[in-house]
Amino acid sequence: MYDVLFYYTLTIMLIIAIAASTSVSAYFVSRRKTFVYSAATMLSYFFDVALVFQHDFVAPNIELTSDTFWDISNPVALTVTGGLLLAFLWLTVCQFLNEKRMAVKWAPTVVYLAWSIGSLAVFDAPRVREFMFFSGREAAMFLMAALIEVRYRTIGKETALYNVMRKHHKGFLACLAIVVLITLENVYMQLMFDPNTADRAFRFFAERSFSENLLFVMLALFVMRACSNELHLRYEKPPSREDEMVEESIDRVLPRYVEMHELSKRESEVLRLIVLGKDNQNIASELTLAPSTVKVHVHNILKKTAQTNRGDLIRDFWGA
Repeated sequence: MYDVLFYYTLTIMLIIAIAASTSVSAYFVSRRKTFVYSAATMLSYFFDVALVFQHDFVAPNIELTSDTFWDISNPVALTVTGGLLLAFLWLTVCQFLNEKRMAVKWAPTVVYLAWSIGSLAVFDAPRVREFMFFSGREAAMFLMAALIEVRYRTIGKETALYNVMRKHHKGFLACLAIVVLITLENVYMQLMFDPNTADRAFRFFAERSFSENLLFVMLALFVMRACSNELHLRYEKPPSREDEMVEESIDRVLPRYVEMHELSKRESEVLRLIVLGKDNQNIASELTLAPSTVKVHVHNILKKTAQTNRGDLIRDFWGA
């Protein structure tokens, strides 16, 4: 049993590590903050899973009995890794949703920390204490799901963000279903399971969840796919400004960027050409406008996006 659990855990950690490394790579070529947050999410979960090996190094000869089955092995480390994991996961989602309200961005993390610390302080019964402690993660995830659903139901149906969220709504529901499974698994393992019927290898299951592993493997695969699409634009050599794939990438980012900064239709057309590297004269010729009119549009775009020059504007565009 220990051999199976060992290689199973290594496999999970390997998948998570690959997702983290590809996120870092995607960030360096795109400068999009989303990839920074996704890399931090994966690294946090990597260390969270790695805590299962702690007893093998710190106290390899410890005898685990039914009385110690529900002891929380390292509540401080688990609270820290769990807090970082949930914070970066939600920041990734907020970046995707263009959510800038600080109360919303930090609410799930605050709920998790308050729940976890409160569980350690309030509950004395080992079973209940462990269940409540680890349920803090699911509480934070259910809050995240509720906030996402509220955003989906209230955002305008004609917006670019709504279309993107609609595209991923089935994946969102699948993740929510797995969070429910995590909760049910915790109920069984921490409130109903009898450790006297199993060997010491089952100590792993008191603090670990196969359903949680499944959730983050799914998220890791989604991250790797997004990173692959981004890195594909830079395959073999950096593409030129006129490269067709670059134009496709601009057209993919443009609707959300325009919506974020409330740019007009004409300003969006000018912005697209700016990102392609066109100067005012070329933009004027392509859009059949006077150079002075283009200059006004460029000034308005810089003002609305809070950028000082074209270079900063282009970097901000790709970082959206």
